[in-house]
Amino acid sequence: MKEKYERLKHIAATYGYDKVEEETEKKLIISNGYFHELRILCDDVDRKFGMKIVNKVYGLTIFTAVTFHYGDFLLEFEKSLKKYINHVFKDSMRMVNLDV
Repeated sequence: MKEKYERLKHIAATYGYDKVEEETEKKLIISNGYFHELRILCDDVDRKFGMKIVNKVYGLTIFTAVTFHYGDFLLEFEKSLKKYINHVFKDSMRMVNLDV
């Protein structure tokens, strides 16, 4: 499964998620270095692929997706990052302003 992570890391880095927090055979966690992270779960046995965009500070899940085909997962992964990048940025800015 780790060979499939390279493509996911490349896509995530395009949207600012470039800090690998944890990488195992079934799980990959990539952070944007601030308040949010991507949690990617892969199960080759059941052929399931899932992702979450999570606010690390509050433990809130912003978005969740599960698919049963890796190609569909790649499309959904990139589409979700494009869609939620502005939401995550605004959320991070709001949290920085509260912190100051």
